[in-house]
Amino acid sequence: THFLFLLVLAVPISCQTTKSETDSSDTDNSDTDNCEVIDVVAGTNTNWNSATGDWDSGYGKTECTGDKIVFGLGVEHSTNRVKKILCCDAVPSPARVFTNAHYGGTSDSEETETLDSDSDVGDVLYAAPSQWVPGTWLSRARVGGASEISDLSAYGSPIANWDPGYWKGTCLVGAALRGISVPTDAVAEHEVLCEEKDFDGTQVAVLSSGGDSRRTSRSVRGNTDWASGYWKLECGQNEVVTGLSMATTSPYAVHKVRCSPSGATANNGASANLAVGTFTTSQLSALGIDDNTISSIRVAPGYQVRIYQNDSFDGEDGVVVRSQPDLVNFFDNRADGANWNDTISSVKVEKVAGKVGVRALPRNAGEQASWGCTGCGNWDDNTGLYPIVAANTFAVMDYRGDFTTKRQFEEYYLPFEAYESTDPVNHRLINWIKGNEDAGRSVEHLVVARETRLIRGNCDSPNLCGPIAGDSRILWEQDVTNLRQLFVNAKNAGLTKRSNYKLIALVLYNNVCYTDSRARSIILSMDGVCPEIHHFEEMNDGRANPVYDPGWRAALAEGAAWVLNNKKDYVFYYGPFQMPDCGAQYWHDDMYREWINLLSGSSFPWRHGQMHLYLNAFPHACGMERPVGPEENPESIQGFMKWTLEKLGG
Repeated sequence: THFLFLLVLAVPISCQTTKSETDSSDTDNSDTDNCEVIDVVAGTNTNWNSATGDWDSGYGKTECTGDKIVFGLGVEHSTNRVKKILCCDAVPSPARVFTNAHYGGTSDSEETETLDSDSDVGDVLYAAPSQWVPGTWLSRARVGGASEISDLSAYGSPIANWDPGYWKGTCLVGAALRGISVPTDAVAEHEVLCEEKDFDGTQVAVLSSGGDSRRTSRSVRGNTDWASGYWKLECGQNEVVTGLSMATTSPYAVHKVRCSPSGATANNGASANLAVGTFTTSQLSALGIDDNTISSIRVAPGYQVRIYQNDSFDGEDGVVVRSQPDLVNFFDNRADGANWNDTISSVKVEKVAGKVGVRALPRNAGEQASWGCTGCGNWDDNTGLYPIVAANTFAVMDYRGDFTTKRQFEEYYLPFEAYESTDPVNHRLINWIKGNEDAGRSVEHLVVARETRLIRGNCDSPNLCGPIAGDSRILWEQDVTNLRQLFVNAKNAGLTKRSNYKLIALVLYNNVCYTDSRARSIILSMDGVCPEIHHFEEMNDGRANPVYDPGWRAALAEGAAWVLNNKKDYVFYYGPFQMPDCGAQYWHDDMYREWINLLSGSSFPWRHGQMHLYLNAFPHACGMERPVGPEENPESIQGFMKWTLEKLGG
């Protein structure tokens, strides 16, 4: 079995044996201009990124900038204190391919976690799962000030005690150092900040302080003596720093540095890098990847991989937007219920583009008549008039038309009863899934909510609305449990192809979904969030639509970042769209595009791999007559979609 990895390294690594602490056989003296040296000043924040949070309150925090991580440390001779960190790019190339090896790091259910520095675990990052905060990319490990932990395996790690008798800050498997904290009195390094990169956590070397210990000699601005006058502890080519140890008694001298591969081990297989581009069966074979042998895919930040069942980008297709350690558990866009393990014959490596979908209404003349719009037209009547939209749309709600995508999404409002039924027979949602799968379509998102308050105007009986006071749409915990069981029961009854589907929480736009602790817990048990943003909404205090409020836009972007950082899907559900006769309160020229541009200016993460923009494009009120198409009409729904695809790089 072969494994496809999309990673960050320009030079393939092979299985390595641990070398002596001063072995420099990897030295190539190459000019690595993607590196920088940052001074560590006691009690001072240097390049501290507020996005990482105050990860060691009261201590000076020094971090690498951008996407860089730590490859080496400069240690002062007289004090044995860390005074400089060598930071280099972690993603110099977009993709890497491995064979016969699951890569190191974590699966979807075992992402990097955060450990409170006050934990009894003390000098290691590992802790009981109950102490972890799921979904964060950044985590910290105490270096000093706690009792020795001799065996890390008890804390969910295969890493043995790599420096017995010394305090250690050790990153989780898959993570590497990004920063270090030191108190004002500089008595000792306090914590290290680790960032998840899906790196291999295998230990390949431990470097001792007390002299230069360099497994390679990277250069910074053409100079390999990047910390002149300091001992340089530098991990080798394709290695990163994953641990730091220090003495447990004053003066708490830095003792050793732990090095691990910055990629995945090949485990007796070949490896090769993939650049942005296309790879047929023969091209993959030339890289050592045989047909139908890919079992894992690693994706570097900012990239995605399209996978195809047949050669030359034909047959079933899917898209991988984040690393998949085991394709046995990956089903994207497979209407047949099969996983992607050992079924890939060609791939495309791409920069991430926005994923645009549409609720396509009215679909035909009959629906147009029932909506009562005479000038809006319908999708069937625009056949052949939206080629760009048809070829590039990611998902559609209940329509096929000219669209090449098989992905379908659905709005589902839970019934007005205590909890969702788990009986799949004649169940409305199961019937919808079955109908699409039987027709060769795939189910992308199930957008679900308790809609009682919006439909009835009140919550007059227990459980009819959800449990969150600020957003009654959010489901009960039991609703989520029952829906998951419903999917299992439907699969066991032979009604559906799969035993699980993506549950996306349809929410209001007030960010309760991540500011309320109970709401956060419910959202994290689901697969994503979908705020519904209408053109005709007003803010509660009667001002214009909230999109014109910079604070609201910033909060929306913050909420989206929280969802995406927890590796959930985010669906921005936008519409219906108004017309000039709606009045100045609801309309002005080019309003649709202005909203997208305003949010783009608020750092809204449109091009994240798990970000989606779905147009809720049904005829409504004074916007009833907005035409469906064609796409060459910039004011039509199809014209909106064409512009959006171009705007977001689709």
